[in-house]
Amino acid sequence: MRRLYIVTLGLALMAAALFVHAELQAQTTTCPPAADTAPETRAVPITSRTRVEDSRVVGEVVAGETVVLTLRDNTGGLSVGQRADIIARRLTNLLNQGYTWRDIRVDRVNNQQALLMGPNLLATVTPEEARLAGMSSSRLASTWQDIAQNALQQVEVQAVAGTEEQLGATPAATAWPAWTNPETKIVPIISLGTPGVRLGFAQVTGPEERVDPVRSVVQFDLVFERAARVRVFVPSTTLTGLNRVQGVAVTALLQYGLFEF
Repeated sequence: MRRLYIVTLGLALMAAALFVHAELQAQTTTCPPAADTAPETRAVPITSRTRVEDSRVVGEVVAGETVVLTLRDNTGGLSVGQRADIIARRLTNLLNQGYTWRDIRVDRVNNQQALLMGPNLLATVTPEEARLAGMSSSRLASTWQDIAQNALQQVEVQAVAGTEEQLGATPAATAWPAWTNPETKIVPIISLGTPGVRLGFAQVTGPEERVDPVRSVVQFDLVFERAARVRVFVPSTTLTGLNRVQGVAVTALLQYGLFEF
């Protein structure tokens, strides 16, 4: 009986020592910071340009190659090219602040129809602008809104598609490491459930990059209708909780009961 007690005490001390050693190793191991693999969304530049339309110079605000706004009236001492440049810079700043095509709207500013993004002025529809476009001021403002929203929405879709292309395969499609030259490792194991709590050791096997972060194995024992027992093994990166490591297998066990209940 005394010999059995000594063996029991020895196994318990060994398990406790292994727990302490693994915890200290986990705390002192310096892991390189994870690389930020999420690429930035491809920002489409907002620019301005001029072109000749029916023998008249017009200014355009452009997102990539998509026309957002066309200006025909030289007003306020500014040419259409200068007006387009001002509006392009306004639009760039507002997009950088988080506004989107959904925020573009029409309202009256200083008793004139105007195009806004949120509460911010983008462009004013002058009477001459409407006359040169061959429509009323309200109709031109609505046309500007439709064109600008469609253009910026198209640019937004292109930006998202570009980001997905940079990301490549989705996490669900990520290939698992091949089991060539698998590694093995001995870690502490704690079992919870019927018939009690047990401590010991477990051997985990798998690809090296999957085995390295494993610090412990947690075992759950479940009994259904007193007819079937299910044992679940969960390799974990911590000793004090569940942080499952996938892609490894538990291939050997050495356990001893501490107490039963």
